[in-house]
Amino acid sequence: MGTRAVELLPCCAELHKGMSWWEVSYCANLKLNQYWESWNGMCPNPKSRRAWCSLFYAVVWTFWESRNIKFFEGNEASISSAADLVKFRVGWWFKHHGKGSLEPITTILLNLRELCIDKGNVKPQHKEAWCPSGINGIKFNVDGSSRDSNTTEILAIHKALELCVSRTELLGRDIVIASDSKVPVSWVNNSEAFGSLKHVDLIYDIKEFMKVLGGASVVFNPRHTNSCADNLAKMGSNLSGDRLEWGDL
Repeated sequence: MGTRAVELLPCCAELHKGMSWWEVSYCANLKLNQYWESWNGMCPNPKSRRAWCSLFYAVVWTFWESRNIKFFEGNEASISSAADLVKFRVGWWFKHHGKGSLEPITTILLNLRELCIDKGNVKPQHKEAWCPSGINGIKFNVDGSSRDSNTTEILAIHKALELCVSRTELLGRDIVIASDSKVPVSWVNNSEAFGSLKHVDLIYDIKEFMKVLGGASVVFNPRHTNSCADNLAKMGSNLSGDRLEWGDL
């Protein structure tokens, strides 16, 4: 599979809605081989791998075909019709490989999700979700990615509080710094602990920043509720500087 960029950004929002039907988390990538790496790694069960892969190719085939029809013929297919075509293509794949050859295609389509996703060994879904800050509050979801994860996490917390201190209008506001690393959070919140020797200056600064801000707190959130920051940190792990993603205050 090549690395040619797939310019389907306008479809991403609608595609996300379609993917939710399969109970699959979806995040847009730049290149087709990146989509494949993500998809292949999400296979819930080795027994379902062939079916899972067929679903990927059916999605790519359908959306690439829809793209060509739109650009070269001026006709645009709806997301629902594209999703139906994906289901039919995967359904016929099952018919061809004997995974329901005695069943009508409609029966296969009605049970397609169960056929593609063998849930026998799938971990239970986490029910916790990301929560915004309260009224008049600001929340930073931070994460760091490197070999020394504790150090990068401390740096991420430090950067968030440093940004807050630099804005006088944030003084006294309810500021929450959410991290998915328990150890750095425990160091910050322990009045007598400063982590290892190399972290002393950073953690001292963090505690001083929290005193200046008044209403700031550093809390632990599980990784699945901090997935956006976690993904951004991994995407930026090969960059030389910090990566900041935030809106206007």
